[in-house]
Amino acid sequence: GKVAHIATTPTVKNVSFDDISNYKKGSDAEGYYYDFAQMITDAKDKINVDNVIDSYIAFPRQSVAENYIKNQLSYRDFDDTTSTYKKYIEKYPKGNFSAHTDYYGRLQGSKDAKVSDGEDWVTYYNGNKKYATEETALQNTSEVTSISVWYFNTLKTYSPTFHYATARNELSPIGGTSKFVANQKTNTIENVFYNVRLGVKNGVDPIVDPIDEAGSYLDEYGVTGYTGTYSGTAMSIQNGKDELKFLYWSYDEAGKSIASNSYKYGYRVTNNIHLYAIYGDAKDNTNPGLTVSMNSPDYYIDNNGINRVRLNTMMNVYNCPDSDQKIRQVSVIYIQDPNDNIKKYIDTDNATALKTVRDKVKGLIEQHSKDAQFSGVTIEIEGQGTYDAKGLTYKVWNDDGSSLLTNKNRVQFTTSFKQELLGGDKYKNLYTFAAMNYKDSDSAEDNWLISDNYIKYTFDQVGKVTNSLTQVNSLQ
Repeated sequence: GKVAHIATTPTVKNVSFDDISNYKKGSDAEGYYYDFAQMITDAKDKINVDNVIDSYIAFPRQSVAENYIKNQLSYRDFDDTTSTYKKYIEKYPKGNFSAHTDYYGRLQGSKDAKVSDGEDWVTYYNGNKKYATEETALQNTSEVTSISVWYFNTLKTYSPTFHYATARNELSPIGGTSKFVANQKTNTIENVFYNVRLGVKNGVDPIVDPIDEAGSYLDEYGVTGYTGTYSGTAMSIQNGKDELKFLYWSYDEAGKSIASNSYKYGYRVTNNIHLYAIYGDAKDNTNPGLTVSMNSPDYYIDNNGINRVRLNTMMNVYNCPDSDQKIRQVSVIYIQDPNDNIKKYIDTDNATALKTVRDKVKGLIEQHSKDAQFSGVTIEIEGQGTYDAKGLTYKVWNDDGSSLLTNKNRVQFTTSFKQELLGGDKYKNLYTFAAMNYKDSDSAEDNWLISDNYIKYTFDQVGKVTNSLTQVNSLQ
């Protein structure tokens, strides 16, 4: 896909209120005013502004904006002596905080800033006449005909958390295996930007291959200093007379969702992940399998002006060698369940019910393993009803020997949906499984393995993922 970058042309969204009587406060007899702060808040809620690399903040008052920005971190101003980013007020003690910044978050009047329209963060108009101050506008609310509100554009940051260990008492055994998990000590790394590899200095480290850099958007923002630091764990830990060796980082405490086998985790950060250090004597001789984890959804407007959401589902394989050529196909399957009956069913008898659902998913992918994509199909769960489903299937190995998967056999499934559909009654909840066809050769009998867990995406009325309700099912 295209390298992430910043749109240098401002995007203008207009929100009109045909009836503003709900915002009228006071009475005609004693005097009244219109609650512009609430009006701005409601207008903001109607506008879909979000993506994985930027944060956009709209302010209900000009005074709120000025005070807020002064205390925010300026990511282009890194203090090497303290290894922290300076606040705007520290970097620009005489800065112009009243006027809105440009699309790189630069203050008007600062070096290279390109904004000169004269508008504040919140600007009030009577027709084409601009009120000189917010106070004047608020004293004449009945005469204000329009309000211009600028979003504050800044980098979105992520905070990966590492569960690490340095001693045996910081490890807990993983049931049914010879492995141990670190679950007593944590290290959370703040202010990591999207798609940045931990430990990589932004674009200036000569030993880092250019592919390791996060993308041109960091250069455009003028980011300086390290955008992420390593989080390590002990390479080995004494267990009486024996020694437990670090095996890998896992996305889950059960140790099934492998992220990296390097004790210094250096993969790209795309969400607020939790990683657990897994220790053991040697690799378990258990069968291959897979799990799913969720990366942050991405919202955008397509070329036809339609609001869409990209669901980013990561497939993680365990107990397989690197670049395993036995993985012949991979698939992602989506099941629509507007009434959330599947979750209720699984909650009643977790292990047995989940196995039943996984078996039904396996049957579905076996029927459609030759289809690059399939929709308009159903999955029936005895006693629980019939559910609409759809899926995508991919061939892993190309004729030139290249692979769809990473060397750790991981792949991210990115599927675009119309937000309008996701917010409708047909969806509400979307259960997501992954699958891989694991066999010795293309001609061998299919052997589809279904993810041990699922992701249940839950959507609000406008088709956005509701983070508080969206769940990654625990491993069985």
